Amino acid sequence: MTMESKYRLCEEVEEEFRDKFYGMYDVRPSYEEMWDVAIDITWGDWKHEHQYANYLMSLLGYECVGAVVTEDNGSDCYSGTHYYRKGE
Repeated sequence: MTMESKYRLCEEVEEEFRDKFYGMYDVRPSYEEMWDVAIDITWGDWKHEHQYANYLMSLLGYECVGAVVTEDNGSDCYSGTHYYRKGE
């Protein structure tokens, strides 16, 4: 997939997320070939933001293929990056 295609996918995802996450996320194209979209979630609850993002992405036809915790303080909230691939 070209970077231009990945940017178009990000625009579609951004549109869906804009009203639901109130700025605690950043949607960007993944520079890794095996992933299409990366979503950074800043200090989101594991269930209300992180799992909900995975659910929304599945409705849009994406599969979560990885996640990395970037900040954690031992509570239910953490920052992390989720990686998605668009289904065929």
